[in-house]
Amino acid sequence: MGGADPDALIAGGLDRQAKADFDGSIADFTRANDPLPGGPGRMSEKSSAKDILVGLIVAAVLLGFLALAAVYTADVYYKSAWIVTHFPPKGPVCTELFCLRTDTIKPQREFLKLHFAYCADHLPSGFQGRGARSNGVVLYLTIFVTALAFLSVPIVGALFRIMAWPALVPMVLAGKLPPRRLLPFTDKADAPAPGDWIDKAGMWTGAAIALAAIVVYCWW
Repeated sequence: MGGADPDALIAGGLDRQAKADFDGSIADFTRANDPLPGGPGRMSEKSSAKDILVGLIVAAVLLGFLALAAVYTADVYYKSAWIVTHFPPKGPVCTELFCLRTDTIKPQREFLKLHFAYCADHLPSGFQGRGARSNGVVLYLTIFVTALAFLSVPIVGALFRIMAWPALVPMVLAGKLPPRRLLPFTDKADAPAPGDWIDKAGMWTGAAIALAAIVVYCWW
């Protein structure tokens, strides 16, 4: 040790100290950024809860829209059936849901402008009473009347298949018809079978009923 260069010893000590300080800094940084025990689990739980909440919100919105669609579609068919059974009506039927009054008030017709008829009780809270414009009426008729009315077409097609069960069940029992053909809109690609025309007939009938209901509803 007596012959060692003091400067070299000092430099070596500084290098070792610097390396130790650097290693310590790296270790501190690693510990500071390491996830806490159970951290990934907590993140996963938070993510799952968020996904569930978003799914519930979307489901609630869809259910609300479907409920609204069902109500307006029922109103279209209800009023159309009433108009047919009381044809011709004494006046335009009130646009309020399930209101059948014909003592209604309706603005004069203008070119490219549509208006709804309302009875005196529903006029203040009606479409025009809330400040809605003609283009809103067109949008309403397009979406809530036309599109929603045609949602009933597959329902009518399914009902045709169900109403045909008294004739189809004996064929299934006799082995002439696969059991799955009792269900509406089952796969018919494997082989033709009796009753394949029932669903199509129901769909065409449903489309005709929907179209007639739309025309009657919009005209009166």
